Amino acid sequence: MKEELEKAAIEYQKRKFPFLCWGGIAAEFRSAFQAGAEWQAKQYPWISVDERFPENKETVLVSSQIYGNIVLTWDELGMDWLYPESEDVYCDWNNVDCWMPIPE
Repeated sequence: MKEELEKAAIEYQKRKFPFLCWGGIAAEFRSAFQAGAEWQAKQYPWISVDERFPENKETVLVSSQIYGNIVLTWDELGMDWLYPESEDVYCDWNNVDCWMPIPE
């Protein structure tokens, strides 16, 4: 991900500020761009299931266009989302769009 962020910073800088093509100013701009992107990622910690799933048996907050937001446990073996209390199947893996660790 760090390489993608660096590439995005360079492309944005070249597209929006082509005159910043030399030395320290360009490096400072890219550093600020990357810091902003990292800050933004912390503000929206949702992780797409296309990117990855939680650890096996990890209880997380999930979001789905069908079901809304709910706390569920990921079962890697069955590829299912389970109710944390009973471990009954709530829905299949493909019915959840994204997930995040439960905020403390």
